[in-house]
Amino acid sequence: MYAKVVRQPIGFFQHHPTGRVLSTIINDVERVRNTFSDSLAAGFRHIFTLIFLLGVLLATNWKMTLGSVVLLPMVVWPVRTMGSASGVPRKVSSPHRRVEPDRGGNGQRKPRGEGFRDGRF
Repeated sequence: MYAKVVRQPIGFFQHHPTGRVLSTIINDVERVRNTFSDSLAAGFRHIFTLIFLLGVLLATNWKMTLGSVVLLPMVVWPVRTMGSASGVPRKVSSPHRRVEPDRGGNGQRKPRGEGFRDGRF
């Protein structure tokens, strides 16, 4: 990222203040770092939960657990394959959907509080 910014022409820095460029870079790096650490923590949490639940299921009724582990993929795979072959797109909802900020005509974010004035003038 640093190399990309350093190689920008002089005109880039005349149109984009240095403070804004640095702020954007710092925010982007922080976002990537947070996303990576959150995803890694969630991955480990899910793996340990799966191992624990499989252990509980095996201790409770090992025959039913083994039957489920074998039969569940045999049911899910054809359903998923036939669903994607039907051409109907699946709607995936996520609680972590990214919402794009409002942008002015120049592609920059609008400061907070400006949105309510747009309809008045």
